[in-house]
Amino acid sequence: MAIYLWLIAFILGASPLQKQYKKIYLTLCLFFIWILIAFRSYFIGNDTLTYVGSFSALANTSLSTYGNNFFSILFSKNRFEYGYVVLNKIIYFFSKNPRWLLIVSATIIVILLGYILYKYCEDSSLALIIFVTMGFMSGSMSQIRQYIAWAICIFSIKYIIKNNFVKYLITIIIAMLFHISAVIFFPLYWISKLKFNFLKCFSFSIIVMPIFIYFTQFSNLVGSIISSYDNYDGQIANNGTTGYLSITINLITFILLLLLAVYLYKNQNILNNQIINLSLWMLFCGCLVMILSYKFSQFTRLSTYFTCAIMFLFPNGLNQLKSTELKNIVKILLISFMILYFVIINTLKPLWTCIVPYHFMTSWWGY
Repeated sequence: MAIYLWLIAFILGASPLQKQYKKIYLTLCLFFIWILIAFRSYFIGNDTLTYVGSFSALANTSLSTYGNNFFSILFSKNRFEYGYVVLNKIIYFFSKNPRWLLIVSATIIVILLGYILYKYCEDSSLALIIFVTMGFMSGSMSQIRQYIAWAICIFSIKYIIKNNFVKYLITIIIAMLFHISAVIFFPLYWISKLKFNFLKCFSFSIIVMPIFIYFTQFSNLVGSIISSYDNYDGQIANNGTTGYLSITINLITFILLLLLAVYLYKNQNILNNQIINLSLWMLFCGCLVMILSYKFSQFTRLSTYFTCAIMFLFPNGLNQLKSTELKNIVKILLISFMILYFVIINTLKPLWTCIVPYHFMTSWWGY
């Protein structure tokens, strides 16, 4: 736990740098984050050992099993997506050491995250605290395929802002080649064009409700289109690791954050800001996906595509508040809450993330 608290202390302590040297500040902070992700023990993260153990097998997998057309490659029946297998093959060509899989994946995630924070985040220190404490860093140390796809989806935000649908579509397809779940991000391009309000939120909730009620039929339909979905089919409802408690805690937390943002920004014309509007829709979508987690636990992981919006929603929104005193009070309370949230979760329920106690690799080839 101590190493994460030292990281948080460094992010906060060095934060004055970001006013004049934002690029240097982000580079320094993300470098230390990259070190922790890339050189962690193979026992850090719930899924790390699985990825390390499959590295050699995937590198020697024949790509012919994915077929020879776009549809069969994208919606493959194979357990691992085409792009991720190709990545394993490329790394294996240069080195048979699975450590490089962690290094390369960490590099992709950190670079894409750093780029988008530099371009579209006004308070990098708060965004980085959110990344570390609210489960996104722990996710990147476990769910390698999904977090590569996650980082690519976050990068695609620039094309939503620039109204470039073609590049957005291409970016999402690339993300799907690493984890098919990235398809869930696709509708955001149109949703984000709507001005956020609770009436529209209610309408979307009504649309999603039949999926919750008839989830078995919905699950069968998805399984008929995406063959790899069957690999998760047995994990419907409680997955035995996080269960309903984790879903409920996360759902309540993110709903409260959504309500807080709307309350703070509604009377100050901040809701009209493009990034804020996009972030509000993302966070709302994240809450909807989380509700579906009660039917299918893996949706908890999918919600991270959207809940990461708080890395933009609060750093950008708080900076636009007219009252400096209010901005500082809310920021201090948010940071305090997030650090407390991180410490409590990883102390009382360490198996939810398996990132504490933290261990570096024991040797270049070792665990």
